[in-house]
Amino acid sequence: MRVLIATFALAAMSWAADVSGTWSGPMEMTKEGETRPDTAHLVLTQTGDEIKGSVGPNAEKQLAISKGTIAGSDVVIEAAVPNKNARMVLRLKIEGDKLSGSLRAEGPEADDMSGTMTLSRVK
Repeated sequence: MRVLIATFALAAMSWAADVSGTWSGPMEMTKEGETRPDTAHLVLTQTGDEIKGSVGPNAEKQLAISKGTIAGSDVVIEAAVPNKNARMVLRLKIEGDKLSGSLRAEGPEADDMSGTMTLSRVK
């Protein structure tokens, strides 16, 4: 029975999407009621259901991922904001070579900031 359960667990892991790689694309950012176009750039490494790496508006300006998980096609990434008791939280869904969803600043010292993004895997 244990062998059967282990086999199903390994099969489920092999069917899960792999988000490892670099993702980039447009986003719409709303800060303190003002919406403007922006960009997002993610560098991700996935091991099992854990995601590590960095996120930011471009390759030069990145925050380290403090917590990242994937469950099926749902991806949740958190990155601590430097010098604040706040974090950026991305809630994304992977569909093929597209990663889309939302971003929100959370925590006691978080700015009033949110956004939506659709990213493509950089080849």
